[in-house]
Amino acid sequence: MPRGQLMIQNFVGSFMEIAGWGVSKLSGVSNKMSTVLLHVRIPIIDKDKCREIVEDASMGPGQFCAGGDEGFDSCRGDSGGPVMRVESFGDTPRYYIVGLVSFGPRDCGTDKPAIYTDVTKYKKWILDHIQA
Repeated sequence: MPRGQLMIQNFVGSFMEIAGWGVSKLSGVSNKMSTVLLHVRIPIIDKDKCREIVEDASMGPGQFCAGGDEGFDSCRGDSGGPVMRVESFGDTPRYYIVGLVSFGPRDCGTDKPAIYTDVTKYKKWILDHIQA
């Protein structure tokens, strides 16, 4: 989970990593899930710009928009997977979950962005519910 500056940082324009075992290519009737964990870097997009691109982009305050580069996207089966910010400390990269895959266009991998849940908006609730 992010902390400190990562909690309040505006990530618009920066890249995040998403990972999942979802479909890697929609083609005909064979929409097979990946047998290998896939990952891709996607840019965070301004909400207003996202609404211009995706007519039905109903985003709440706890969501953000990302992607939109053809061929680089989350897809069917990736929902609930992590959106991660990579920060390097010396030679050691650290991955912070800043979001979760929520929903996107029916035809993933096109030039339309997808919608993700911003976990920083739910951090208190998450920590309250995972405490032993």
